[in-house]
Amino acid sequence: MEEQLSSGLYSITTVEDLTVGRNSREDKSLRPKPIYALPPSETGPNTIWQIDQVQDDEYILKCHGAPTAAHDSHLYAVLTDVPPPTPWKITKQAQGGYTIIKADEEGFGWVVSFDEDREGKPVRNTIKPYEKLELRISNMNLFLIDCGSPSDRTAIIPTKISSY
Repeated sequence: MEEQLSSGLYSITTVEDLTVGRNSREDKSLRPKPIYALPPSETGPNTIWQIDQVQDDEYILKCHGAPTAAHDSHLYAVLTDVPPPTPWKITKQAQGGYTIIKADEEGFGWVVSFDEDREGKPVRNTIKPYEKLELRISNMNLFLIDCGSPSDRTAIIPTKISSY
């Protein structure tokens, strides 16, 4: 039987030690809130993840209490019913980690990308879901899930659509 991730509270980081979560200074609207790869110093409720198993191999991932959804080629925490939460499959891989893909669309998963300003400098790291064309493991698409102590960390390997 395939090992499954337990429902519970987690933190998610990149292998470059960026914290995955919501911005601590969000607007007060009910619009969906983007998920970012934040500086390591960014900790708090906005970086706490709740992973809820909803079926044998499907999970709802919540950031700061709000379920996540893939929408307009980005990953958001959704504060209302629109768009609906995206069920994710978290599958253990031979490399020792997991892939996170949409449960209803095989191969559509997470990747960290850099939004750039007009001068070409990275200004924000954004977590984006992409359609799978190839699986390329790199620092841009490798995540760690921490359920308590550093010894509990497990790598998450999301899929991506293009090279950067």
